[in-house]
Amino acid sequence: MRSRFAGRILRFGLDVLAPVLHPLFWTSEKIYDLLFGRADIRLSKEAEQKLSLEIRAKLEFLFDRYGGQLQNDETVGYPRPFDYAVVIVTLDAFSMRFIRGRRELTVQIAGKSPNDGWQELPTVLGLIDGEFEQPTFSSLQEVAATLEPRIERLSKAFSAAEYPHLQQKLANARAYDQAVIRQWETELNKRLFSDK
Repeated sequence: MRSRFAGRILRFGLDVLAPVLHPLFWTSEKIYDLLFGRADIRLSKEAEQKLSLEIRAKLEFLFDRYGGQLQNDETVGYPRPFDYAVVIVTLDAFSMRFIRGRRELTVQIAGKSPNDGWQELPTVLGLIDGEFEQPTFSSLQEVAATLEPRIERLSKAFSAAEYPHLQQKLANARAYDQAVIRQWETELNKRLFSDK
């Protein structure tokens, strides 16, 4: 009873203060942008430049043998959220997106069509190479060691003739993952909210 009453008081207080807090937060955001906005953008671009240089050095086979080209990801503006650096490497058959920040490294892959969504590289590698079982990457060296022996298979999987088969496999994998998630949600709800 008390917690319900306290919740109502809190909600009423927020409703009363909202007209005052909204302009205050808006003003403080503008002041922050004025004072630190350019520095945030500069730091974000520097992190991306550093990631680009590391990719070129540690995955040089993508550029030397397969004609890879570095690109910036234009889908998210600067500064990147959460100090992330995002770099895209385009190849003939597909593109790869490298995302690094907060001690994480994510590598995604997509076909050449603008409608092709980004997929996690480990997921795609697991579908085209049944022996691949690495769920994540911790360094660009791991990416290079994993990618170099499988690059031809990836190119073939993203070719015009094979890509529809890969898309079907990806759709099946997504459907399976969603079914498993629904089962876990149902089980958790039974355990959390069952009458005892």
